Amino acid sequence: MKRFKLLLIGVITGMLLLSVSACSQKDEKKSSEPKNSVDQNQPDAKTKTDTGASDQDQAQTSAPPIKEAKNISKEDSLALQKVMDKYFQAFNSEDIDAYMSIISKHPKSFDYDSEKKYTKNTFDHMDVRLNPKSIIIMDYDKKKQEANVFSEIETTVTDPQTGQSAKSLTRQINTFHKEDGGWKIIATSVMQDKSGNGK
Repeated sequence: MKRFKLLLIGVITGMLLLSVSACSQKDEKKSSEPKNSVDQNQPDAKTKTDTGASDQDQAQTSAPPIKEAKNISKEDSLALQKVMDKYFQAFNSEDIDAYMSIISKHPKSFDYDSEKKYTKNTFDHMDVRLNPKSIIIMDYDKKKQEANVFSEIETTVTDPQTGQSAKSLTRQINTFHKEDGGWKIIATSVMQDKSGNGK
């Protein structure tokens, strides 16, 4: 459940944006003063830090670029890329069995049964699409048979009744462990989130 909540931070943000947008439409029509659109002027999500920081502060505290792990074999690198592709394809096609086949039954940061329950609930009641912008294998431990995979994901939540959509950009790390010859997700952590309305 904990991992699922982290995964759906973008989804929840999108839903809140839809709600706020609907409630504030009348007020926006009355006001002729343009809104201060801070997020649109921020650096790319790959380098920006806290959105509340000044440009000067951001220049000084920007995180270094995510780098590929150099010690991973080509075979394992291709296998992890394939699993990540399946991860997004399964979610977007709302295939719960394919999705759960990528999730470890012995996770570290979430409960397997809760993950399945809440993911299925999302498939049944939400229109959500995950669009990976970048995927990088940033850490690999051959001895532990574990790998950390960074991904930058654009999440789109669409209101099925109005057709209105909201998007959020999330940076997250999935930790994989090799089990029975295959890579499975055992933990997920969200690094950063940037949101905006869409149509």
